[in-house]
Amino acid sequence: MWTHTDDAVVQVLQAADATGLRMVLLSNAPHSLADAHDRTTWCSTLIWKTLYSARLGVNKPDPRTYEAALMAAGWPHPDNTLFVDDRLENCAAAAQLGMQTLLFRGSSQTLATRLPQLVPAAGVRRN
Repeated sequence: MWTHTDDAVVQVLQAADATGLRMVLLSNAPHSLADAHDRTTWCSTLIWKTLYSARLGVNKPDPRTYEAALMAAGWPHPDNTLFVDDRLENCAAAAQLGMQTLLFRGSSQTLATRLPQLVPAAGVRRN
């Protein structure tokens, strides 16, 4: 579940990164998988910060996980934040905090159409 990397999704993330969009990975992955993700090229080059429940000590859909992700991203306005997840309950919890959500079912095209709607805020561009 957490080990497959879809090349089409990586291409969408590369395009988003090229615009300066700051991306944070929030995952319920265990320690061993978190360490493996952090060593991947896509994660180390495209993701601004990585947050894992194993390191946070709390799992999605607990609101503290989303607050930690917002803080890691420089605390952007939740309404200008797109939370992408494959679990409905995680999207619902993010929506309760005011985030836009996308229930991801594997379509890189759907993801690509949602990312351009998010314009990086001044001073929030990835450096």
